[in-house]
Amino acid sequence: MEHPETWSVILNPTANGRKSTRRWKQLEAQLKANQIPFQLFQTTQSGDGTKIALQGLSNGSRSILIVGGDGSVNEVVHAILDQSEIPSRLIKLAIYQAGTGNDFVRTLKIPREPKAFVKMMLQSKFQIQDAGSPQYLNTQKPLQYFINVAGIGFDAFVAYTANEAKKKGKSGVLTYLIALISSLSKYEAVECVVEIDNEKSTFPVFAILAGIGKYAGNGMKLVPDAIPNDGLFHLTAVRKIGKAKVIRNIAKLFTGAFSHLEKVKITTAKVVRVYPSKKLYVEADGESFGYGPVEFRILPGRIQMLIP
Repeated sequence: MEHPETWSVILNPTANGRKSTRRWKQLEAQLKANQIPFQLFQTTQSGDGTKIALQGLSNGSRSILIVGGDGSVNEVVHAILDQSEIPSRLIKLAIYQAGTGNDFVRTLKIPREPKAFVKMMLQSKFQIQDAGSPQYLNTQKPLQYFINVAGIGFDAFVAYTANEAKKKGKSGVLTYLIALISSLSKYEAVECVVEIDNEKSTFPVFAILAGIGKYAGNGMKLVPDAIPNDGLFHLTAVRKIGKAKVIRNIAKLFTGAFSHLEKVKITTAKVVRVYPSKKLYVEADGESFGYGPVEFRILPGRIQMLIP
């Protein structure tokens, strides 16, 4: 059994156009210089992060350091929350941003510079934060998990388009912006029944986002009031909005100022259910995973996260 303070490092060597390996070498040097014990594991394909984390937990590891992007984080979170042998709150999780979007770490203000990150590790300050669970409402498919933002509607359609571009080797903020603008010409708001903590309404949905973190889509502040450890989703609900208005306000997506637009409602909830009248994409932590109807449910105090 590993020493409890030995970090299991899960590296995605292909993250951010393979720049993650170079970033890991810089971090590795700092870990060794500060005598922080670790064991390195590398992913080779989608899903490996979950498998490696589960194997590490089975072998006694209780401290996991992810070197990768939001997709790697999502895989490891699935491992932590899917298993039942160890209370998830007892598993330490740290994220060193080495991906393209790195959206979740923006909320926590995790340092990017290796020396500053290792200093944070040595300070060993942790926060118990929430997770979320999206679940299909028309099938018996297994639960999914997320720790940043999940959504249904336009944001999920853009995520799907951007993920298809990633498969062709394209990534970055520019790729996401291209996906956003090109998706506008294809996307139409869909009439939905929306239940927010059992309060029901019907309206044409452009997008609904349930946030634990504030950022998604490569640095867009889409859920500006989100707090990772308050036991609530902070919701951004956007009704049908003109495409020209979306384009005019793209800059406001990065500052959170778009939340003041007339068609945008900001609120909080523990459970959100969306029943669309036709096919509507769903995403969680930037990963596309199907269509509505869907339920987003908060899971309070599930993840022990290293913070500055």
